[in-house]
Amino acid sequence: MSLAAGESEVEVADVLDEVGNPDAAELMQLDHPIAIHFKLGTRPGEEGTLPLHFEDLSEQLESSIYERAYPVFNEICTKPDPTVKELTEALKHEKNPIYRKVPEPSSNPSVAGLQDQLQMPRVVLEHLAGHAAATAGIPEEMSTEDIRKMVCNPVYCLDRVAPWIAEPPGPMISVEEWVAAGAKLIEEIGAESYLRLLIENLRGE
Repeated sequence: MSLAAGESEVEVADVLDEVGNPDAAELMQLDHPIAIHFKLGTRPGEEGTLPLHFEDLSEQLESSIYERAYPVFNEICTKPDPTVKELTEALKHEKNPIYRKVPEPSSNPSVAGLQDQLQMPRVVLEHLAGHAAATAGIPEEMSTEDIRKMVCNPVYCLDRVAPWIAEPPGPMISVEEWVAAGAKLIEEIGAESYLRLLIENLRGE
């Protein structure tokens, strides 16, 4: 279960996608204030991370989680004197529900074709396609390949570029060598770290 907030459905889907594609999840909007309490530990976590430990939830949030996210377990909990076996079976059901939500395909055939391939949220892909059509003059009837290239193009997230991009120094290695070296670096540091380094280079940082 995840809790997320954002200014739009696209923002919420984007942050949830850091954990998993929210198209295959049940999204429930909360209409009340929430509070999640953490306690600061005494020892730093692995790699020097801040040792925050979950402590408690606000009562309304806890009730919403029980009632809306885990209704089978909640039903057993509200029975008088539920047994450990009943609670355990309810938890098994919640972890392996009979019903699995099927992602809703986009009405845009090109976006629908990429939803499964890229495992990206529908609203995020539709937003990217619509933004490209509005700002870059790309036709709304984009092909699947057009959208794939756009997702791979960092220009859509750059607020500035390094001066050398306008006048590149010329190739020092072949494209094949650069791709091979980049693939090896991705294996070593992970795709996300690699892409962040790429963005920093393009910005001239």
